[in-house]
Amino acid sequence: MARDNLLMVADSEHDANMLYAVRMFVPDPFIYLSLNGKCHVVMTDLEIDRARKQAPHCRVVCLTQ
Repeated sequence: MARDNLLMVADSEHDANMLYAVRMFVPDPFIYLSLNGKCHVVMTDLEIDRARKQAPHCRVVCLTQ
């Protein structure tokens, strides 16, 4: 069965889909990408450490990289 790829850009405080995908509240918009069943998020420098702790199921990438 093929998996669908998904791209979302939103904040998880106002978007339930983003909150469900990442499982953490983030007040500022960020990038969520699901490729071949693997989760990737692109976070700002302020949220990067918290995202790595609270979303271990996702690969967390810094926006400035």
